[in-house]
Amino acid sequence: MIVSTFTASLIISFLSLVKSIVIDNHQTAFDIGMLLSFFAMSIHFGNIIVAGRGSALTSQHVVDDEVGHDLAYFYHYLELCEQLQFFATLVFLISVAQLTFIVFHRLLYPLVLMGIAAVGSLIVFWSVYWKVSMTFRNMMFLIRSARGLRVRARSMSFSSKRRST
Repeated sequence: MIVSTFTASLIISFLSLVKSIVIDNHQTAFDIGMLLSFFAMSIHFGNIIVAGRGSALTSQHVVDDEVGHDLAYFYHYLELCEQLQFFATLVFLISVAQLTFIVFHRLLYPLVLMGIAAVGSLIVFWSVYWKVSMTFRNMMFLIRSARGLRVRARSMSFSSKRRST
């Protein structure tokens, strides 16, 4: 939750910086970059809501015959939030790459910046992470997790209706 809040404020700061640099003749390109940045920011805000909901559900005390949520449920929310954060970061990086080309006057400078960033990212991923987190397996995890949350909500509401009768 804290990382998403910090990243959302970073996105706003970055957009303010670019807006103060960009001349009016690049307005359409800035609008596209701003749209992508707002998509990334809304994903981060959604991540804050999911993380808050997950921590609230797992920290509730079980009363009488209610079904409680265990630590595995909390870890499920943590994994889901991690994937959402990574997806929002990718969307923001696309926005940064697009906006970098309108900030500089010459084409060489953003190409050098992107090349150095790509080499640095490869070094970090090979030395620290050993693999890039976002793979097809991770996309399938996001889809299954979203479906699993819906199924769990339906089964919990059905079981609570059945108990009340």
